[in-house]
Amino acid sequence: MMMAESETPVVEIVDVKKKFGDKTVLDGINLDVMKGEVVAILGPSGSGKSTLLRCVNHLEEMTSGSIKVCGEYIGYERIGDTLREVFGKRLARQRQKVGMVFQHFNLYPHRTALENVIEGPIHVLKTPREKAVARGRELLGRVGLAERMDAYPAELSGGQKQRVAIARTLAMDPQVILFDEPTSALDPELVNEVLNVMKEVASLGISMLVVTHEVGFAREVCNRVVFMADGNIVEEGPAHQVIDAPREQRTREFLGVVPRKAMEKVN
Repeated sequence: MMMAESETPVVEIVDVKKKFGDKTVLDGINLDVMKGEVVAILGPSGSGKSTLLRCVNHLEEMTSGSIKVCGEYIGYERIGDTLREVFGKRLARQRQKVGMVFQHFNLYPHRTALENVIEGPIHVLKTPREKAVARGRELLGRVGLAERMDAYPAELSGGQKQRVAIARTLAMDPQVILFDEPTSALDPELVNEVLNVMKEVASLGISMLVVTHEVGFAREVCNRVVFMADGNIVEEGPAHQVIDAPREQRTREFLGVVPRKAMEKVN
């Protein structure tokens, strides 16, 4: 995908560092995600992938650096030459641009699939209930759950729960969606049903930043792959190039031990 040089990144990550005590988890990350671009972040456990995603949505506070979404800081405001953290309604307003799909779904157990999807639009976006319900039904149909709208999370499989979570995120009309290993908690036979929904989301032109171990998905669906290790970006480039002809030895070592199943094409 070719991006215009003058186009402003949807996500702009500049020299982001994160420490937990004396341990450096992110060591000066620089990364842009353009409008409509799907970027996969690959890497071994402990490389900082999920921490980076959580910093984008200000679920983790950076030690230093800056992150903007659609030209606006998330979790901060600039006062002179410094960034000051913001909270409450202002933070909530900034976060409306960013959707996030977690490993473990985070659905309300006492609400149906449809009620989970319409909760945010009604209470955060102040969407009229009738309009939110119509949109919720449309989105649940799009993720293949038209017949399960009235089911509670306990009545759904892991793959179905994750599809509800994706519909819930889409209902907020975000500018970018962050996926934090969305298939890692699923039984193997349920992985493809979620990946296929993510593939459809990518076709909608929504910017996506995806932490995943599903290399086949990254090769087929993503415009670009970023490989991280030890809190650094080791290699990045077009998905096919990084996965099929990696330039860096550390990338080659990682891809050499990825399970064959993860390398397969999404159905």
